[in-house]
Amino acid sequence: VEVKVKDKKAEQPITVTPKVSKTEMPVINNAKAGDKKITGTAEPGATLTVTTPEGVKTVVAGADGKWEITLGTPLAEGNVIKAVAKVNGKGASNEASITVGKAKPIADQVTPAIPKEKTPVENPTNLTKEEKEIVKKKVEEANKGNFPSGTKVEIGADGTAIITYPDNSQDKIKGSDLVVKKKAKPIADQVTPAVPKEKTPVENPSNLAKEEKETVKKKLEKANKGNFPKGTKIEIGADGTATITYPDNSQDKIKGSDLVVKKKVKPIADQVTPAVPKEKTPVENPSNLTKEEKETVKKKLEKANKGNFPKGTKIEIGADGTATITYPDNSQDKIKGSDLVVKKKIISNKPTNKKLPKTSITGTGFSGVIIGLAGIGMSILKKKKRED
Repeated sequence: VEVKVKDKKAEQPITVTPKVSKTEMPVINNAKAGDKKITGTAEPGATLTVTTPEGVKTVVAGADGKWEITLGTPLAEGNVIKAVAKVNGKGASNEASITVGKAKPIADQVTPAIPKEKTPVENPTNLTKEEKEIVKKKVEEANKGNFPSGTKVEIGADGTAIITYPDNSQDKIKGSDLVVKKKAKPIADQVTPAVPKEKTPVENPSNLAKEEKETVKKKLEKANKGNFPKGTKIEIGADGTATITYPDNSQDKIKGSDLVVKKKVKPIADQVTPAVPKEKTPVENPSNLTKEEKETVKKKLEKANKGNFPKGTKIEIGADGTATITYPDNSQDKIKGSDLVVKKKIISNKPTNKKLPKTSITGTGFSGVIIGLAGIGMSILKKKKRED
């Protein structure tokens, strides 16, 4: 701006150019190839004229002095960015410029995520092909959406992951962060205990006796001969449950209900052998005994088994003399009627010349018969007394 003033002495006009301050030169932040934004700072409210690969663009600095321009295409290495700022009332600033540098390596932009759980391997210093593949998949899965397309993952012998990005920059994850030595598989996971084919009968399945426990243990050891490793210990609990402890202290258990069963009580009929009276009871009709004859057979049987039959034993005599013996546990024995009764002999009333028992009387006719019958009767009476 030129201003004309009069010089009193020379009385001639003098042209004076007032001094106007310049706007501060703006700052352009460093940019790398691939960036799509150009940023920087300037005096607050300054209008910036920015020269970009896409042409000249104008932007106004904010109250904090920051400014930003977004491009349609990424910057390339070697692009030059220029900017001039101007604030109202001030002159334009000196021109600022930068040259776009190399792109920032992807490895400096990406932080690989480490899988939450390490992969168990047989030998952490020499992974198998299959183990490497498992580690690789875990790393890829943990970084889904994190690694750019085209990223390659390789797993080394010690489990170290080498991550190569599309720009050939690399990241590494130590093998010690990805793998761990596999724990030995417990013997209990390798051995399946064999259960004895037959359960052990015991008095009380909920409280085995010492001898019963020992029997169960021996059966189990026999059933697993060659199956259990040396040093295996077996303990039998009160309810018959077997606790099998292997040398590595891993355990298996077999339920008591698979090893023991309540002992069946032997029926009394299997324990008692009924005694048969020495002499059979003579009856009129062996196929249809009278009440009195049944009672006689019953009493003879009770007498023959005095001390043999338990208290509460009941005896019933059938029509044919068969004895049904029912014990207190309702088990039964039977004795055939043919072993207990016999058809009574019929004495003839015909005249006889036989010598009568224990008499010297012989004869014929009615008087002889009477005398003979009397003698026979006495003989039968004596026999009965002997039987009783």
